Amino acid sequence: MQENNNGSQPGQGAAVASLILGIVGLFFAGIILGIIGLAMASKAKNAGYVGGLRTAGFVLSLISLVSGAVAFIACYIPAMFM
Repeated sequence: MQENNNGSQPGQGAAVASLILGIVGLFFAGIILGIIGLAMASKAKNAGYVGGLRTAGFVLSLISLVSGAVAFIACYIPAMFM
């Protein structure tokens, strides 16, 4: 793995962004932030970053996306039939 001039590895910023989006997405706007977090984890992987931050960001973003979708279905779909 190569390092940039500032000591960071390629894709590390995208991995950190994915992790943050996954964490925040668990509480707010899970569907939107989950999708963006998954895209950032993919960008980090394509850049060659293979650290645990990328994996954690991917998993948390996926959990955020699924939980947001379940919450949407549980809250809004039954309200349509009332």
